[in-house]
Amino acid sequence: MMTEERRIVQITSNTDAEGIPTCPHCGCQQSEVTNTYPWSNGTSRRRRVCSNCDLPFHTVQPSESIDDEDA
Repeated sequence: MMTEERRIVQITSNTDAEGIPTCPHCGCQQSEVTNTYPWSNGTSRRRRVCSNCDLPFHTVQPSESIDDEDA
C-alpha cells in the first residue's frame, strides 16, 4: 500500500445538525482554528481549540466548488 493511500482516512467532523463546529467534550460552539491541513482530495481538516474547556478537536471542510463568472 502506498503512503498516500494510508494517509487518507475518514474523520468524522465535530459539527452539529446545522454544520456549526461544536466541542465534543462540552458542546460549546466557540472555538479558534489553530491549524489547517489540506488533503489531496480537496477537503481541509482544521484543528480547533475550544474556548470554554481548551480541548483540541478537528473538523473537516468539504471542497468548495468555484463558479466561473465568465461563462
